[in-house]
Amino acid sequence: MPHSGDVILTTYPKCGTTWLKSLSFTIVNRSQYSFSNHPLLTRHPQHVVPFIEIHGEETKTRSCRMVYLCRDLKDAFISRWYFENKASMERPEKVMFLKYDIKSDPALVVRKLADFLGMPFTKEEDDGGIPEQVVKLCDFETLANLDSWEELRRRVGDWVNHMSVEMAVRLDRIVQEKLE
Repeated sequence: MPHSGDVILTTYPKCGTTWLKSLSFTIVNRSQYSFSNHPLLTRHPQHVVPFIEIHGEETKTRSCRMVYLCRDLKDAFISRWYFENKASMERPEKVMFLKYDIKSDPALVVRKLADFLGMPFTKEEDDGGIPEQVVKLCDFETLANLDSWEELRRRVGDWVNHMSVEMAVRLDRIVQEKLE
């Protein structure tokens, strides 16, 4: 539960999180550290400013300060795309890059994901349809029946309440062009 003296930094991945953490930490702690002997000279900002997720009503965060850093959607998308593609090529054993089109052959993706996680399916499991059972257990229809997914269900497709059809068509076209 945030306290009145807390500051919450809010960003999406690849939208300046590390930079914002560095700036905020330095400003808040400027009287405690000299620039020649500063924690950020030896420690990454992600280690000196903890990462948390806050779920629930907005009333939980009313007492604290919040800083929201946003970035142009197109720039954020490209930055994230390059980061994830580069990382997955440089360290394929540590970074697996998936696209949402996993829906086209989910059992194949489940097999690849199991291999990547170091938990490949045995021949018996594969022959017994275990990858397909994993897909069925984790499909949207099954998960949609869980009470904890109610909030997510309300947000899926919510863009229609915030964008015009023209805006959506334009964004779809831009994304399609970039993905080609």
